[in-house]
Amino acid sequence: MKGINNLMAIYFLPPCYFSCKYSKNQSNGTVSIKQDAEKDHDLINQYVEAIQKGDFQLAAMLLHPNFMAHGPEVGKSRNKRQEMSYWRALHLHCKDVELKKPGLVSLKVNEGFCKGDWMLGWGNYKITNCKEKNTLSGCYHMAAKTDGYRIIEIQFWYEHNHSSI
Repeated sequence: MKGINNLMAIYFLPPCYFSCKYSKNQSNGTVSIKQDAEKDHDLINQYVEAIQKGDFQLAAMLLHPNFMAHGPEVGKSRNKRQEMSYWRALHLHCKDVELKKPGLVSLKVNEGFCKGDWMLGWGNYKITNCKEKNTLSGCYHMAAKTDGYRIIEIQFWYEHNHSSI
């Protein structure tokens, strides 16, 4: 779990910090803990549950039409259609896809290029390959930007304990 926390610090917080520090309208309280985040928590938990169950219709409904996913490799991005294709392919090739509900923290970035409502989540996953019966497990981290009703963007990173599927 320590590795996931480090990834969050390396990949998410510096851009957030610099977007705030160098924005034109500097003010105090640029990044704050979002207080009324129950709707965002439910949204992220519904998405993770839908992906785990293979309910891609529900998962797609929870994504904004202009949705973008980034990661886990640097420079890899997917739109909404590509994201659903990615998860469908994973379910086709794997016997079990288990994503634990993430522990969530809500942030509100008030200015800069990261402006918006963000959910930071940490959880565990376990995926079993159908053919080789390999199991890939470990921790994941995601930063999801929401508009209260849909997920606009997800940045996703993971670490694993066994050979790749």
